[in-house]
Amino acid sequence: MAPSCHSVPLSYLRVSSQFSTYDSTCQIAQEIAEKIQQRNQCERRGEKTPKLTLTIRTLLKNLKVKIDTLKDLLLRAVSTRQITQLEGDRRQNMLDDLVTRERLLLASFKNEGAEPDLIRPTEREHCWHL
Repeated sequence: MAPSCHSVPLSYLRVSSQFSTYDSTCQIAQEIAEKIQQRNQCERRGEKTPKLTLTIRTLLKNLKVKIDTLKDLLLRAVSTRQITQLEGDRRQNMLDDLVTRERLLLASFKNEGAEPDLIRPTEREHCWHL
């Protein structure tokens, strides 16, 4: 009998979900930074940017939803002992970095902060699943 596609343990699927959610959250943050820079360049040239502004607003909402999802996934993984407390702490630090990034992007969007730096993947960002 051939192995079933459904033979993957549910805990593995949950952890895999965290990886893809984290990666897509980082991608959204990167896209927001790029769009804010683009908007700021257009504004410096005196161009109107309502479409870009709407896009950034939508991306910021999506970023918040993704971060909230990661918080829930992490809490569930730690409370059900799918990961160790040490691993939970490491991921919490990464999540805290994302929350800080979200705040900086929001401030930049409102022109209250410096123009955002584009995110360069670091070793830490690629180790969510280790």
